[in-house]
Formats: sequence, structure tokens, C-alpha cells
Amino acid sequence: MNIIYRSSSTSREYPLSFESKWIDYHDIVFEPDYIESLCKKGCRNYGHSGGCPPFSPKFDTFADEEKQCLLIITKFDSKYKTEKVKASKNRAIHWKFQDVIVAHFLDKIGRAIHAHYQQTFFLGTGYCMGCPGKKCSYKLQEPCRNPEQRTFSMESTGINVIKTVKNTMGETFYWYTKSNQNVPYLMKAILLIFPREQDIGAVNSFLDKLLSMYHENVNLDLF
Repeated sequence: MNIIYRSSSTSREYPLSFESKWIDYHDIVFEPDYIESLCKKGCRNYGHSGGCPPFSPKFDTFADEEKQCLLIITKFDSKYKTEKVKASKNRAIHWKFQDVIVAHFLDKIGRAIHAHYQQTFFLGTGYCMGCPGKKCSYKLQEPCRNPEQRTFSMESTGINVIKTVKNTMGETFYWYTKSNQNVPYLMKAILLIFPREQDIGAVNSFLDKLLSMYHENVNLDLF
């Protein structure tokens, strides 16, 4: 599904590709030791962000086979980057431009679903965005200032997001590297965990209403 996301900070519109799928608990690739080792080795937020390890709970402590999960992915095709971003030699500029847009969109979708179905557990994408514009209180050696808005990413709970998305949706993640600044798209994922008795049809209808605000089935030839 193609949608248009308007950034609240720039008022610019960006075309995104959206897809969702209901999966079971056993479809989740749970590799806590391996994933945390990657976080510890390669992410500066490890131990310094309330939404990241070692402060985040493990997936199997709040989910089990009695749950059903809604996996959502969103892509930002690289051909829709601005000309200024395309011209940059700094790979961080390319990554951050797409990452911020996709992350904020998915955060809004996830929080809206969670607010409507409060019995769900919402796992976001990347860093916690519960305190917009403020430094995480964990970096100040203080308790979370806004625990009701705090989110944990899928990977922070030990989920291998790459394998889970590939196995269930057939999609591949791409990463900017020093030698490659031309990835076809940037993709991110979120997960919502529901009780088994939750009516899937009702959730799908609510999600459709949410997405209708983003101009479903937009003609991307306009971009």
C-alpha cells in the first residue's frame, strides 16, 4: 500500500510503502543473547537509553503462544530523497533523512493502535521516542520521566528483526555503509502484541481508518 506522510516539522510530504501481517508467537525469531551482543558492541545507546538493553524486558517475559502479533513494515524508497540529500557524500545524512521520517510515522501508527487497544504491547523501532525533543533521562542518570510513553524496540527485547521480517514477509533490510550509499530503500518495523481473543477484523478496520488519513493508493507518479 502506498501512502503519503506529511512531516509535522517540515510540512513536506513523503511517499512511503506500508505493509502489515498477522503472525503467531512462534513466527518471532527470538535470539536474545545474540541480539544483545550486537547492541552492546555496536550501539552507543546501550546502557544509556531507557528503551534499550539492558533496561528493556525480554520478549518472552510479556509474550507467549496465547498472543497474536501484528507486524508492520514501512519502506522509504531512496529515489524520493531530496536532491540535497542525494548530493551529500555523508552517508549519515542519507540514513538519518529516511530514518527519521519512517520512524516518526511508525511511532504515530503504533501509539494510535495502542491507545485504542490498551491491552496491547507496542514494540517500536529503534530508539524510544516517548520524550520528543528531550534527552533521555537515563543519559542523565535519572529514572524515566515519562514511563507511560516509554517504548522498547523489537530488537531491544531480543527479537531478530531481520530474520523475522524475512521469514514472515519476504522482505530484506538494507544498510548504508562506508562503501555503499545507494541502498534501494530504508525499511523499519514495529510489532503490536494482542490477546488471542482480540478480533483481528476490528483491528484491521481501525488500521484502515488510520491509514486513510495518509491518502491511500496515492499516485506516486506525482513525485
